[in-house]
Amino acid sequence: MSGLHLFGASHLDRYSSIQEEVEDRIAETEAEAICIEAPEQRIQVKYWLLALLRLPLVITGFALLGLVQLALFALLARSVLPGEVRAAREVHAKQGIPLHKVDPHFQRYFSTGGLWFIAVNWAILVAIAVVFSPIQLAIICVIGNIAFWCLRAAGQLSERIAVIIAVPACIIIYIALFQLTSILLVLVVFFSGIAALVTATKLTGEERTDEMLERTQTAINDNRYENVLYVTGQRRLPTLRDRIAEIGDIELGSVWVKERSESGSLEQPTPND
Repeated sequence: MSGLHLFGASHLDRYSSIQEEVEDRIAETEAEAICIEAPEQRIQVKYWLLALLRLPLVITGFALLGLVQLALFALLARSVLPGEVRAAREVHAKQGIPLHKVDPHFQRYFSTGGLWFIAVNWAILVAIAVVFSPIQLAIICVIGNIAFWCLRAAGQLSERIAVIIAVPACIIIYIALFQLTSILLVLVVFFSGIAALVTATKLTGEERTDEMLERTQTAINDNRYENVLYVTGQRRLPTLRDRIAEIGDIELGSVWVKERSESGSLEQPTPND
């Protein structure tokens, strides 16, 4: 049975620091491949628009939060990607070690909840429009989504440029929203959107974990790997570790966690240690 070793790091840790840890873990576990929680396909505009029509509050919340996340990634991780994802990509490029993206496609996780979830999304959105202003609400939704997409597009064209402009762009966009609408309305949409996004995430969390582990197992079987390093966000480690133990099809190896700006620490040794 092949061994799956887990390594978790903060999304906001500098990617170069995480990269060193990933290289150390690969050497120590003799990993033949890396799996990361990233989708194989990029988000396409048509899927985003379809999801926006179904779940406007979730998608707008995702966009508004995404702007802040991109700015924080640029400021702290020195990338517009989560630190551990960028680090794994750098190791892949440097060492030529196979890299498998095991996160399912974006679209399926914003098509969750059924009709009741769609109805609740629109009901809350209409309520906000009635209490405040439909025009101002539309401004937030349109500008928020377009700005998020523009910043993502900049990151795909040149990550170096995106890292430079992410923080000032985020500040300018939010100031513009405050000026065009109101601070209170922006905050209401922001936190309502995040609440809806968290709900959507919880509804799909177990399914997402199982599918990522299934894709990881498929990569292991298809390529006959003996050891694989699974790089993830730090907070995902307990969920993955427990789920692997429940499934039983994958042998859990070592589990490492890296605290921000600190060297990695062994959370769970390999069975042979």
